[in-house]
Amino acid sequence: MDGDCFLLLEKGNKESKRKMREYLNSKIKKKFMKNSKILFASAIMFGMMVVDTNAQVLHKRFGSSLEGVKNSKVLMMQGINHRMQKYENSTFKEAEASVFKPQGEMVYTYAEDGTWELEGEYSYTYKNGKVYTQTQKSGDEVVATQTDYSDDGLTKTIIEKTSEDGGRSFINLSKAVFVYDPVVTDLVVSKKKYEWSEDENEWKEISDSYVREITRDGDDNITSLVVKVPYMGNYDATERYTNTVDPVTKHIDTYKYECLNYDESGQLAWITEQYLTGIKWAKTNGQLVSQYDEWMLWGNELSEATLAYEEGGETKSFGNIKIDYTGDGGYSEVFNYTDKLGRTDTKKEMLDKNGSFSIEEKTIEDLDKNGKLTDSEVSGWMKEIVTYDDHKNLVEDVVYELDEEGTGLVKTMGEKNDLTYDENYSGAVKETITSSYDMDAQDYVPYSKVVVTGFTNVTSGIGSVNASDSPTAVYNLQGIRIDKSAVNGRGIFIVKKNRKTMKVVR
Repeated sequence: MDGDCFLLLEKGNKESKRKMREYLNSKIKKKFMKNSKILFASAIMFGMMVVDTNAQVLHKRFGSSLEGVKNSKVLMMQGINHRMQKYENSTFKEAEASVFKPQGEMVYTYAEDGTWELEGEYSYTYKNGKVYTQTQKSGDEVVATQTDYSDDGLTKTIIEKTSEDGGRSFINLSKAVFVYDPVVTDLVVSKKKYEWSEDENEWKEISDSYVREITRDGDDNITSLVVKVPYMGNYDATERYTNTVDPVTKHIDTYKYECLNYDESGQLAWITEQYLTGIKWAKTNGQLVSQYDEWMLWGNELSEATLAYEEGGETKSFGNIKIDYTGDGGYSEVFNYTDKLGRTDTKKEMLDKNGSFSIEEKTIEDLDKNGKLTDSEVSGWMKEIVTYDDHKNLVEDVVYELDEEGTGLVKTMGEKNDLTYDENYSGAVKETITSSYDMDAQDYVPYSKVVVTGFTNVTSGIGSVNASDSPTAVYNLQGIRIDKSAVNGRGIFIVKKNRKTMKVVR
């Protein structure tokens, strides 16, 4: 879901607030290892920074990139990213695919005494290369998840069941059903979430559901998008996007995002959070399905625009945006403010062919109040460096912030993954240790470890292999014994391992 309006889905009454707290708590309790994705999902958001604590509220939604990182990363780590679940780095979509996927995993957490404590045991089956079933065991408690996909690989349904007797019997727990947009084919336009009612023996829809109602013009530009969530048996709007299209260019030239929120008098009202006029594009497909800070994820690159607001029925300006693109995924973004002396500069640079990048943001203000703006008058400064390895797996994500003296950057948070690859199985990851940066210790402290106990070949569907050691012998189809390293290449092989003989297709 987009934005903070999601929290208003129950209109703010006491009972609904209690339900919302319960919902958020239940989400937090879900292990961040879900689906074995403990890697720190970097999703840089380049849109929400307050320029001055005394500046008007108009600045709170437009600025630049990194203010939301500190809070958003904790949520993303625990699976509560309420936005679109897309990566900002458009140079690649995911880590390199391997024909071998984990068949089993042991997940550990780091204890205070320096030992690893077993958190749970996971097992997986696959269909068309994607996880079909996941079973999580922790003592006698077992959670089984089944995911079904459409023909083009999009998630259609997810059903969770739970067992408290070691997996001998299961009861329904939750179900999610997804529907996608026909134009933006990976955009969810309907997510219906259900919990199982034992008393009524049926699925009951819960508040973690939403629909996106989209209106397009004859050129497929989105002119209206309304987000609705369940409330007392109906779906009520909590967010809305309104766009107008230039009749000559056929491109969107104004954009407005409004959120149902409480106004200064405590009444629910539609509050304009983002408003751009005079839009010019470097590249656009007309599919503005998100707030400004995520446009690039959906194929839209803004060139320039006016920052606008409404007052007394009139549209007024308080600044402008200009963005230049480097062509490799990098960009330079400048927010100039006209209602005060200040600007915000953001720069993203691609660092290597693996997709590593840095994104840096500086807020410049007239600190000495002399009516002149100089680059040395830095009131805010943040930088994030995200590093991927040769397999395009995330290995480090570090954030630096302006120090207390206001003279330079200091490392304030970070995540690091120490990955071990098994070359016997096409370089699949066989162990991941994840650590978090501790400012007091000025060092990384481990907190989780995932060890793969077995791999399965998801391309051929033939058998599974144990990850504890390598094949004892490898033969070609003519029965001639060949070097064991040959099994890492393409072809069909007969593999002897652990007193078993199996056929492996690559």
